Amino acid sequence: MGYQPPGFAAKQKKLLANQHNNSSNLPAGGKQDSREEQPGLDVPDVVMPEGDLASISVDQLCEENIQLFMRCEEKAQKEADLKQTVRITYFAKNQFRVVIEELEKGLEDIRKKCAHLSSLLESKRKQKVT
Repeated sequence: MGYQPPGFAAKQKKLLANQHNNSSNLPAGGKQDSREEQPGLDVPDVVMPEGDLASISVDQLCEENIQLFMRCEEKAQKEADLKQTVRITYFAKNQFRVVIEELEKGLEDIRKKCAHLSSLLESKRKQKVT
């Protein structure tokens, strides 16, 4: 099996135990709200008509679980990819900052040299004129 969030296995075992224990203790009408059992999961507000609960096969539940696991893995992979992108962006930003600082220092040095040469040239002109 692929990636599982921390504590997921314990929640899954608890959920399966609760489903097993509560299968014969369903409220009147045959509906059960399992959202209270899974505080970390978003469960859509779906009300199943009476009798539909019994019509869901184990294979269908397994298939739904597999799809949910796959979606969870995809989201975890996307999150990891985003974190990697952020790290790369941060690294590149720092590298660009260093390069920019070096270029600014070089530009300042060139300006100083240019000013020095300009003053030397001006003094040479004054010497020729006099």
